This record gives sequence, structure tokens and C-alpha cells, in this order.
Amino acid sequence: MCGINLCPADRDISRMNEAISHRGLPGRSGTWSNSVFSIGHVRLPILGLSDTYDQPFQSKGAVMAFAGEIFNFQNFDPYALCDTPILMNMYRESGPTALRYLDGFWSFIYYDRSRPTRVEVVTDDLAKKPLYVHLPTLSVSSEIRALAILDDLKELDPLYFSSVAKWGYHVGDRTYLKNVRKLPASTVTTIDYSSMTMQHHPWGGLAPDPSVNLREAITKAVNLRMLADVPVSLLLSGGLDSSIIFKLMVEKTTDFTVFHVDNEESEFLNYLNIPSKVRVEKIGFDDLDLATVLRANEGPVDLGSMLPQYALGQAIKKRNPEAKVIITGDGADELFGGYRRMSEYDAQYSDIFEELVMYHLPRLDKMSMAHTLELRSPFLSRPVIQKALSIPYELRKNKMALKVTFIDLIPTPIIQREKHPLKSKQVLYNPKWRHELIGKFKEVVHEHKRRG
Repeated sequence: MCGINLCPADRDISRMNEAISHRGLPGRSGTWSNSVFSIGHVRLPILGLSDTYDQPFQSKGAVMAFAGEIFNFQNFDPYALCDTPILMNMYRESGPTALRYLDGFWSFIYYDRSRPTRVEVVTDDLAKKPLYVHLPTLSVSSEIRALAILDDLKELDPLYFSSVAKWGYHVGDRTYLKNVRKLPASTVTTIDYSSMTMQHHPWGGLAPDPSVNLREAITKAVNLRMLADVPVSLLLSGGLDSSIIFKLMVEKTTDFTVFHVDNEESEFLNYLNIPSKVRVEKIGFDDLDLATVLRANEGPVDLGSMLPQYALGQAIKKRNPEAKVIITGDGADELFGGYRRMSEYDAQYSDIFEELVMYHLPRLDKMSMAHTLELRSPFLSRPVIQKALSIPYELRKNKMALKVTFIDLIPTPIIQREKHPLKSKQVLYNPKWRHELIGKFKEVVHEHKRRG
């Protein structure tokens, strides 16, 4: 999973790495510098556990720092043990064209020594591993906190807070800091430190593909996301999305752990006939310190799941400190019409390219990485998204396409059950929650500044 940093050579890259050290394991961070800029990396080893693959990674005149996973890397070298060298070789040889063939999630920094002052920063189709840039210095990081230490960043962005107050999240690249922006999805951002310029170059993006077989694509996505050199777990709610993933996983193995929130949904686990060899951990939520969660969230954006998802990560780590990989059903609602609004109108493109990119994926990344957990979402596999984009609205809404595709695999009570979204009671019952969060977050920021 990991985290990455980039800054001019006169800034402290080690301090930036320390700011995001929770994204990796102790002793697995590294830096690389020339006279112009520095690259930093903190590593959570999942594939290729050897320190041979620690980063920044160097090969044949290039340097790369990579966060994420390329699940189909062995398609390009069946004997490969780690995806990092594969990605680096493919990008060096083919550039952005290579990205269209990758199934996974990533952001990476790439430097070719033949261009001493220029570096490329790359995001995947949906920026599943978000990156942020500090405009005055053109420094980049996986988290805003590493950029906030570069200089005296005191100016908050009033447009960002106004947008959050109005809509619940900001549909754009702004963050709570006026000089820090989110890098766009599906883009190669070229930074030239000699001219202090930055240019965005879209590398392709997602397009509908009706030729994809939905069941085969989801099955393959699940199988690939079980690939790891560490134990893999599943977050199982008993809803349609996670139940599909569970049924596909047990077709391959029973050597995994299921984490289930201990609530009124437990009855649905009985319908799944969970094999005795599958380890089932029922978890509850401890009380949360709101300031701690807001610091992890890096903003006051919450449509209902900020607190529960932070609590999930906390509970999983408390129950199993060795947990590193969690598979989830995230993305299915946006792709296949799981939200109530989809019964009234087709919001798929906005759900995928705005709400996922600007709200859900940044939150999921931060809430999981706060507990050093890698989140894997089979429904966000590139072929699955392309197929979903090609399915007509009437066949897609209320997850009809998923229900029909897996009707032989999923028990009828789960197929027919109503959606129960993971929402905190504050969002459900406090109409002023959004505005209270903004006030609380500003207090957290000002307290952090006061302490220096």
C-alpha cells in the first residue's frame, strides 16, 4: 500500500516521510535525492516482502516511488515476485500507454535521470491512491499532513469550507489549505523544478466496454485481490456486495478471516453457510475521539461513514494486530445503482467520477491507512468498471445486474434484502452535523498550529 513524497532538495524529505509513517512499517522507509529534488517512500510490504523491493526503487537509469498494488503483474512476468519492478519496466518502455493494461490501484513518482530537473507523478483511473500538491513548492504527498510541515501554512481555503457546508464535500481539487490541491485522476502530472512549472496530461481514463463478461470480470478481480504474501481478510456485512465476494473467495480457499460488525445484520451470515475453516471475527466499536478521526480524515467531509470506517480499522487492528489486507465491497453502489436516488434518476457518472473520486476514495484511503491497513475493492477493477458503464440504466438500477448475474450463488434473503448503508447516528439524526464538523475541524487545525 505505502505512501510517497516528493519535494525540492532544500526541503526535508525525511520529515515528510515521518509525517506519513503510519502508512508503512518501521524500518521500511527510504529516500532518494539529487541536487534538484528528493523522493520519499514509506512501505507496507504485501507482495515481495524482501527489502530488495524497498523504495525508492532504482533500475536502468530510473527512480520510482510507488504506492498501491498491480494485481495482474504476473501476466507480464509469470516468475515475478513483486509488482514494483514490473510497473517500473513497463512505464520506462511504454510510458502512459502501459497503464491501460494494469488491474489495480496506484499512484507513483517516476524519474528518468536523462531529464535531471523533471519528474512525473501518476494517478490511476479514479485516483484510488490520492495525491496532493503544495503549489508554491510543487511538493507532492499521499497526505496533506506531510505538505503542511513544509512551511508556515496558515491560510485556510474559504471556498473549500463553503463547498463542504453546501454540498457535503468539495467537487474539485481544493483542500482545507489554500495552497494544497488534490491531483486529478487518470493523469500524468509533469513537474519541472528548473522552471517551477506543473502540467497535467490525461493518460486515457475509463470507457464503457459491453464485451466484458460481468461474472468473469468480478470473479477474476476477487481472485487477483487474494494474491498476497501476508494473510488476507474480508469485511463481510451480510449485504449483497460483500456476500458476492465471500462466495467467490470460498470457491478458492477457506484460509482467510472474516470481520463482521456485531449488530442486527448478523442473521444474514447464517444464510451464507460459512465453512468452519473460515475464521469469523465479530467486532464492535469503541468510543472515538472526534479530533483524532478528523486529523486522520484531513477535513470535515462526512456523509455518514467517516466515524464507522475509522472505528472498523481501529477494531480490526485491536482484534488482530497482524492484519494488513482487507477486501471490501466498496464501489458496487456507485457502479450498479445501489443508492436510493438511482430509483429516480441515473447518477452513475457523477457517483463514479465525482463522488468516488472526491469523497469516498480519499476517505477510504485515509481511514484504512490510519491503521496501516490496505483496502482492496474488487468492484473497482478496471474491467468491472468498464462493464458497469456499458449497462443500461433500467438493467442496472437497484443492483439488478449484480442480482441477476449471481442469483445462483447468493441466497434469496440476501438478494431481496433492502440496503442498509453504514451511517453514523450523527448524520442520521443531527441536521447540523455537517456544520458542527467544520467548526470542530477548524479548532483541530488551529490547535495544531498553536502547538507548532
